[in-house]
Amino acid sequence: MREHPFRGATRSQMRARIDDALLSDLDRRIARAYLVDCAPTDVDAGVAAGCDRRTAKRHLAHIIDVLNDG
Repeated sequence: MREHPFRGATRSQMRARIDDALLSDLDRRIARAYLVDCAPTDVDAGVAAGCDRRTAKRHLAHIIDVLNDG
């Protein structure tokens, strides 16, 4: 499993890092829902971002990679 990109960061720091990352609007919505707002599952993150679970799950791996590298 990938390491959480925000270990020890505040919510405002997390939001700023997501906003500064090279992510699509959908990826930003998923990242905020899952990583900042702490949606318990990829299903919840998908619903909050306006997409289905499969789409959210597929995007999360990319999002976390981008945020860990940035």
